[in-house]
Amino acid sequence: MSKTDPSTLSKIAELGCCVCRKIGYPGTPAEFHMFSIKQFKNSTKKVEAVLPICPPHHRGATGIHGLGKRKFEKTYGFTIAELLEDTNNLLEKS
Repeated sequence: MSKTDPSTLSKIAELGCCVCRKIGYPGTPAEFHMFSIKQFKNSTKKVEAVLPICPPHHRGATGIHGLGKRKFEKTYGFTIAELLEDTNNLLEKS
């Protein structure tokens, strides 16, 4: 199933912001953070990934684009990979 499939994107959006959910505020409306990620550690092949993130955590001063990946992960205490794993687990259950 493609992450850019409209029905998949709809399911991802319905999950709400993955950051808000992780810090105890589930159900916050989200937009999409799309990025490429290596499929395997030693691979050069990249796949597209999508996370549901609210505007402040996405493009705000305290968000992934405002802080940058490293500072974002340090600030919140979890990685983008962990957020992606949580999101994928929730998608599988839905």
